[in-house]
Amino acid sequence: MGQIKDTSRPKECEGFMGNLVSVHVYRNNKDEIICIPHVLDEDGILRNVNMPQITSVIMGESDIGNKVLTSIKDCIGKRFNKEELQIPVYEKASGKKWGAFFKDSICVIIEMSSSGYMIYSTTKNNKYKSFEDFQIVRQLPLDSSSKVIGIEVLNAFNHCL
Repeated sequence: MGQIKDTSRPKECEGFMGNLVSVHVYRNNKDEIICIPHVLDEDGILRNVNMPQITSVIMGESDIGNKVLTSIKDCIGKRFNKEELQIPVYEKASGKKWGAFFKDSICVIIEMSSSGYMIYSTTKNNKYKSFEDFQIVRQLPLDSSSKVIGIEVLNAFNHCL
């Protein structure tokens, strides 16, 4: 199964209230948007949570931003057991195994910290079927509207390679 390899996470993004919450936002070749929240497990490994939010580019920036914010809010301050964090959520949300899902998608990552939201673009590593080389595209304050978050997520997709 593919992993997202973190190669450049800044220290200031170490989590809100001691609990890192991030959302991996995938856009496939049909312009569907799948938001999958991630939290640190008890071993400090970033794992996906089985609470995907699904929308489409045609639904607009506000809806995309709302899905991202819902994904974050659903995880803040919660603890999940190992079984909840080992489900291949991308497969349940898209109906595809990781290889096909990876091939058809690009990925943006949003991390929430006490200072705001960091939005990263990623680069595909086809050899390892992973998204790597996080590049900061934008930093937003915590009081950002869902529309602003949606606009910046869509903008970040333009930086994915």
